Amino acid sequence: MNTTELEKCLHLMSFYKNQDKNVITKMLRVDTEIEKNYIIPFTKELNKNLLSKDTRKAKRDFIRFYISEFKGLQKHYQFNEICHNSDAHIGHTDDNEIVRFKSISTGVIKSEFESYVLLGLGLFNVLFVKIQLCCITYDLDFLNLCNKLDFSTELIDIEPTLDFNKKKNKDKQTEQSEEETGDDNNFTVSNIYNWLFEFKEAFNADADYQEAVNIIYSYFNNNEYKVTSQIFVKSGYTKRLAYALGDLWRKKKNEPITFEYLSLYKQLFSIFSKHRLEKKHVFSSPLYKYSITKT
Repeated sequence: MNTTELEKCLHLMSFYKNQDKNVITKMLRVDTEIEKNYIIPFTKELNKNLLSKDTRKAKRDFIRFYISEFKGLQKHYQFNEICHNSDAHIGHTDDNEIVRFKSISTGVIKSEFESYVLLGLGLFNVLFVKIQLCCITYDLDFLNLCNKLDFSTELIDIEPTLDFNKKKNKDKQTEQSEEETGDDNNFTVSNIYNWLFEFKEAFNADADYQEAVNIIYSYFNNNEYKVTSQIFVKSGYTKRLAYALGDLWRKKKNEPITFEYLSLYKQLFSIFSKHRLEKKHVFSSPLYKYSITKT
């Protein structure tokens, strides 16, 4: 495992520890130099090391190692961030180094060292964005790793991880929804309720709508149904409701709509009651055509 570039970055940000004044000069160079000499090599080395790990656990352990290497810097930057956002003019690190920071009264950076600290914090943040992107690539839980290491993310831009988690959760919900409305008998009352919700206003009462949903659910999941009384549905919804019912069938079945299913909504809904339906002419019936034709 080669960590040369990691060590270079840590050294650059660690004047508080190594007292090497050259790192201040290097940090104050233009951004393109920092990117070229530190960020890009760090990223390449990180990715190369991860590619050499054969298992997901090995990759996770390696990321854990990288995060832990930044713990000393984290404490240093947390301390200086407090100074930066307070009225303090001086303070000390865990190593008792006295540092002059920022004058709140003028808002002016007072020294090269103070600039060095702020630029170092920016680099610290960028490197952690790179680590997060690797975690996303290999589906590793960055926030969980930080939590287990007691590593605060207060100073880190965790937007990449939050965005990834949102997308992941959304994809999972979509997958679950597709499974529920697939061919595996997982249709739920909630699925049907939501699927036909746009027609709820066409029913006289919420109870009527719920009863219709329950009957359709019983048909799909128990292959039986019982209509005790026809449910009134306002006119003007005939073709749209028939197509929605047909679409519901297509989500569940991999076969043409049957005579029995058409009979269900002819018996169930008042707006279909006058439509003629014969078993031997089912595919030429208006109900069948409405059920397969979107208007």
